[in-house]
Amino acid sequence: MFKMRRFSKLLSLICVMALLMASISGCGGSQQDTDSDAGDSSGKEVIEMVVGAGHPADTVQWTYGVTHFFQKNVQERVAAETDYEIQWTEAYGGTVAKLGEVLEAVEGGLLDVGMIVYVFEPTKLMLEGMTYRMPFQSPDPIVVAEAAMELYEEYPEFKADFEKYNQKFLGLAVSDNYNLFTTFPVDEVSDLENKKIAGAGANLKWIEGTGTVGVQSNLNEGYTSMQTGVYEGFINPTGAMYRFKIHEVSDYLLLADFGVQIVGGLTINMDTWNSLPEEVQQIMLEEGENMTMLEAQYTKDLYESDLAAMESEGVTITQLSQEAKEEWVAKIPNVPGELAAELNSLDYPGTEIVKAYFAKLVERGFIMPRDWEL
Repeated sequence: MFKMRRFSKLLSLICVMALLMASISGCGGSQQDTDSDAGDSSGKEVIEMVVGAGHPADTVQWTYGVTHFFQKNVQERVAAETDYEIQWTEAYGGTVAKLGEVLEAVEGGLLDVGMIVYVFEPTKLMLEGMTYRMPFQSPDPIVVAEAAMELYEEYPEFKADFEKYNQKFLGLAVSDNYNLFTTFPVDEVSDLENKKIAGAGANLKWIEGTGTVGVQSNLNEGYTSMQTGVYEGFINPTGAMYRFKIHEVSDYLLLADFGVQIVGGLTINMDTWNSLPEEVQQIMLEEGENMTMLEAQYTKDLYESDLAAMESEGVTITQLSQEAKEEWVAKIPNVPGELAAELNSLDYPGTEIVKAYFAKLVERGFIMPRDWEL
């Protein structure tokens, strides 16, 4: 049996206690079977791996994509096509690595496979998280996923960044359209003045120049913070906000169309990767790529149904007018230009990559809201 990576002693103890007390497999109630005897009846050798993310499983599209598309398909194909079986131990929702800790957890082997959310790695993964510095870009998950995958193939710098942290890139995930949930009505940009608006890291760049007060936050703490008035508005992917029930504590949803983001990358610890049989590696590469487009389509399909569900539950949904959108975009500093310059200073072909990405969006029919100076 392959034992790819183990948890810390403390986490292992928790797992053992959970197995004894609840007769479940792995740590937590949603894991797949990790019984070491599971592969014996088939005569196949068992490969055990720990997979996780800072967000809970199934609450956001990118973790749904990992569990339902990547894990499931890898497990089924490895069992059907090789002499091995994959057994996953799931560690979602910060049980091993909280938001902003997944990159290091995969690097050090606490996680074999992890979904790294780029907005929480603004320094180490500035290039990968570049769309967070591109406000009001394409709201179509398919368009963004296709453009991103092309970039990752054309520019080796993307995958090389992960290799610096002892891991191999497997696939991408995208968000749905980012919008603004508020406790007050918003019809134009001036309605935001002096209001406390939350976002994660680079999201706050999207409200610079609008007179708002930016507050750093994340989905895991959003419900309580909105409910208690820590802030009055929250920028995030629309579907993720719905699943975290933010709409229950905010009466208004402004369809600002900030755009779909390249939200994260799925990676595997390099030591784990190097110890895998070649046929298993190939399946993981193929299913990582498949996950990218399956997750993008799932995200696109879900978006309209999420809007309809929230409206039926009493949320007032307003579409930001084109005139108001252009006014908003004009107030924002030249964020993509700043990004390109920063990437250039770090020896990336920053200007070239940013221009290439925008060109790929335009090729797919997207109309840029502003002619950014790059």
